[in-house]
Amino acid sequence: MMTMLSWLRRLHRWIGLAAILPMLLLGVTGAVLTLEPVWPHGPEASLGQPHLDAEIVAAATAMAPRGTLPLRYAPPAHPGDAAVVAFAGRNAPAIRIDPVTLARIGGDAPQGGILRAVRTLHVNLMLPEYNGRGIVGWCGVALVFLTLAGIPLWWPQSRQWRSAFTFSASAKGVRFHRRLHGAVGIWIALVLVVNAMTGVMLGFPQTLRGWMGLATGSPARQVAAGPGPALAHHDLDAAMALAAAALPGARPRFVILPITAGDPFRVVLAPPGAGAAGTAIATIDGAGTRLLSLQGPAGYSRAEQAWRWARDLHAGAGAGPIWRGLTVLAGVALPVFSVTGLAMWLLRQRNRRRLDLARQAATQPGD
Repeated sequence: MMTMLSWLRRLHRWIGLAAILPMLLLGVTGAVLTLEPVWPHGPEASLGQPHLDAEIVAAATAMAPRGTLPLRYAPPAHPGDAAVVAFAGRNAPAIRIDPVTLARIGGDAPQGGILRAVRTLHVNLMLPEYNGRGIVGWCGVALVFLTLAGIPLWWPQSRQWRSAFTFSASAKGVRFHRRLHGAVGIWIALVLVVNAMTGVMLGFPQTLRGWMGLATGSPARQVAAGPGPALAHHDLDAAMALAAAALPGARPRFVILPITAGDPFRVVLAPPGAGAAGTAIATIDGAGTRLLSLQGPAGYSRAEQAWRWARDLHAGAGAGPIWRGLTVLAGVALPVFSVTGLAMWLLRQRNRRRLDLARQAATQPGD
């Protein structure tokens, strides 16, 4: 009769083998996305006095395909950074603009380029039509189980604690991979559980936000009849200045631009280094003259704060460089588990076949 530990080992093995490919992809893409905000970037734009934000948006609009409307504007965060104007539409471009010369940086790549592809792979495995986000959420559930189940499977026998936390490079075969698998897992287990559980939340956002009593959609825009809004973007600078004054010490990260007459500007602000839990949204009327609302950390409910902290912890943001580094290591650990887990299974299959052949040879009568 199989013991509970034997059942746990079997479940751990087969769930891990079934999830090898998605875990490997999620680990690599997660590490890249966690590092991207702090990756050293050389100047890609000119140094000097930048143009007004409205002039930058107007320059990008003139370069965009006819009939597309600017949807989102991200001002340069530092001297030498490009400004980015994203346009409405599935295949509409995100145009990078030199804020000093108003020249275009790069070609006609879709919004976000390679980084967007990495993000899409991490969020939904590039399978949006097959509920890829839900698949990623279930991978998070699997990772929670694999991590927690791995602890009793790793638990060392008496007086072998030191070897359980380390691995020997001189070990061979199954023993090498098992020691590496267990040592990496136990050192990073807590971070893995946090990242997996927050990944589950982000994999099923509507369900989890509903359980937490939070709104499950974006706030509706104020829409009124009137002429096209592109002519009103000259009010962008006034709206950004008004938003910054409403939250001293914060800087605008991006602005959701009006699409139709009557729409407001929505300016997302945050202090330097803050994550989602530290951001605020200032809603400014379309003329850039009146602050309609300021939704910030002080006004968030506990459920909203928990949701935003979950996003930050999953992205390695908001808790300092040590947590970001641990999040990167957790991402790197997933390919290690995939490789070592598969190697252990293949080596055991090979060893079992060799043993069967040896037994058959031993039972055959001699010549």
